[in-house]
Amino acid sequence: MNIKIEPGDLEACDAAMRWEKAQEDYASASLAIAQRLAKEGGKYVTDNEAIEQEIQDKGLTAPRVTLAQVEGCIAYEYYITGGEIHEVVTPVIGSAATSLTHNGAGNFACLTVCILVLNNGFTVTGESACVSPENFNEELGRKIARQNAVSKIWMLEGYVLKQRLLEQVAKVPQGSAAGGGDFGDS
Repeated sequence: MNIKIEPGDLEACDAAMRWEKAQEDYASASLAIAQRLAKEGGKYVTDNEAIEQEIQDKGLTAPRVTLAQVEGCIAYEYYITGGEIHEVVTPVIGSAATSLTHNGAGNFACLTVCILVLNNGFTVTGESACVSPENFNEELGRKIARQNAVSKIWMLEGYVLKQRLLEQVAKVPQGSAAGGGDFGDS
């Protein structure tokens, strides 16, 4: 990410540092997931269930998105792995084409893509990739790619819930204990 920082522009510098930190955190989390999957023999037990139980144990009852709600959004799952990709994509020559030759399936041997079609027809995607073809495992790749796709549903459902809560507040009559502001509904 290239950002031009003017002298004294601390906000842009701070934003760039936060972006880099987020990228490092994401890479670290992805590595931890892959290591955990390998250690558990490819069996992935998500922490979402443990977190859900802890939320219930603590009596946190405010509106929230649940794992069951997220999983309930998924109508269909599609996976494209390794050598299948060259059958469904058309290469477009990019600026790095002189340093990388297009050799069909070989360029995609380590890649898995998960496409989740949600109940309303919207799609989210997730992907996984390993560096060495010798480390590629289709089952593991699907699990990681699916988890990456599911993480996007959490954000979408969180937005929808927040919007519904805002709309409920906006419907409360002005002057009531729960309401107050004018939300432009006149």
